[in-house]
Amino acid sequence: MAQDYARDSARDPDIAYVVIQDQQGNPLTRQKEETKDKDGILEFTAKIMHENDQIGIVKAGYSMQAINKSLREAQMIIIGLSAGMMAVISLVVFLLFRVIALIPIESLRAMLARVASGDLSRTMEVTTNDEIGELGRAANKMVVDLKHLIASVHQTAKQTAASAGQIAAGSRHVQEGANA
Repeated sequence: MAQDYARDSARDPDIAYVVIQDQQGNPLTRQKEETKDKDGILEFTAKIMHENDQIGIVKAGYSMQAINKSLREAQMIIIGLSAGMMAVISLVVFLLFRVIALIPIESLRAMLARVASGDLSRTMEVTTNDEIGELGRAANKMVVDLKHLIASVHQTAKQTAASAGQIAAGSRHVQEGANA
C-alpha cells in the first residue's frame, strides 16, 4: 500500500522524490531517488501515525520550477501593469499641468503681446488665486494703469496745447502792441 502511494505521488511532474521510512529512518519504499543537492527542492516531511504511535515518516521533495515559473509570470504582469499605470499617471499629470499652468500662461502672453502692440482694449479673465492668477491680475492692473496714464498724458497735452495757444495769442498781442 505504501508502494502505491509513493508511485501515485511520483506521477506528478512537480514531485522530485517520495521516500517512506520506518520508525528508525530506514527506507521502506521510494519513487525517484532523493537528491543530495536540495537547491530548488522544497522538502515536506510528515509523521505516519497509527493509534497515537509513530510508525514511520513520509518525505516528499517538491520541485520549485513550477512555482518559480509562476512567480516570474506574475512579476512580468506586475511590471506591465506598473508601466501602464505610470503611463496613465504621466498623461494625467501632463494634462493637468497643461490646464493649470500652460493655458493660462499662453493667455497672459497673448494679452501682453496685444498690449505691447498698443491694444489696451482687453484684459485677461482671471479665474484662479495661484501665482498665475496673481500675474494675470497684475497684468490687468497694468493695462488699466496704462489707460489712465495715456488719458492723463492726453489731458495734459490738451492743457499744454491750450496754454501754448494762450501764450501765442498773448505774444501776438504784445508784438502788435510793440509794432504799433
